[in-house]
Amino acid sequence: PKSKRNKVITLTKTKKKPKEKKDTLIEEIRTSCEKFSRLYLVSIENERNTFIQAVRHKLRPGRLICAKNKVMQLALGTTPATECQDGVHQIANRI
Repeated sequence: PKSKRNKVITLTKTKKKPKEKKDTLIEEIRTSCEKFSRLYLVSIENERNTFIQAVRHKLRPGRLICAKNKVMQLALGTTPATECQDGVHQIANRI
């Protein structure tokens, strides 16, 4: 009979996002960086839906992009050679 000891059981039913979705998010961040003249780095602790909607409404016609820190750093570029615009790597290092 099969042993029932030391079995790995996943408690979550979420699936990983595919690489294509991350690549499209990176391209979206880069095009937004080229489109708009200013970039703000915001840290939100209590991210309720109504609060984020209010912030998005006040930032119009701008964009509020929520993503993982590493994906944002990769999109903006962490070195002057990989950055999407001049000086953006300094903000990417602060994420």
